[in-house]
Amino acid sequence: MQTMLTFAGMKSADAPAAAQAVLAFETQLANASWSFADLNNATKTYNPQNFAAFQASTPALPWQALFQAQNLAIPARVNIQVPPFFAALQRILPATPIPALRNYLKIHLLFGMAQQLPRRFRDAYFELYGKELAGQQQPPPRASFCEATTVGDLGDLIAQQYVEISLPAADKKIVDEMIADLRGNSAPISKALPGWTTQPAVPRSPKPTR
Repeated sequence: MQTMLTFAGMKSADAPAAAQAVLAFETQLANASWSFADLNNATKTYNPQNFAAFQASTPALPWQALFQAQNLAIPARVNIQVPPFFAALQRILPATPIPALRNYLKIHLLFGMAQQLPRRFRDAYFELYGKELAGQQQPPPRASFCEATTVGDLGDLIAQQYVEISLPAADKKIVDEMIADLRGNSAPISKALPGWTTQPAVPRSPKPTR
């Protein structure tokens, strides 16, 4: 984090204290978070709530302004996956100095865009997320990132071309059977949930029968 802050123009002498403040903020967020096991618990993370009531319970978090800034309609209800986290965030956010919040956002913006920035940013990203946290010794080849980016941004378009040109009819039959199995197995679950889960989904089978 110190490295990223210096890349962003901060003086080297100021970076350690600034990075420590960001780490302290992130540690509080981590302590308020749930474990992966809890986050994968569909029942525990299903907490629908009236949007207005949720906004009233977290006045330090301007949710309505966030939706409006993204030109999104204000929903009547929202699902709060981890209610204790937002309760803690309501307390943590006002108590955190503004410079620490700015540096937190700055660091994560740079980490998030590291692969599109000069090599020194990519190297700093790998030192933390690849080597330190994941135990990797070498970053993946640059070609792997290019491939993943292409698939991520153009995956649907590429898939359409593949389906039109290369997908055998026998494979379409397998996909149709797989989709039918998924629908059959998920039917009891979807019927137990209210609202949007009862709405018909758009068929996505390759080369659908017209």
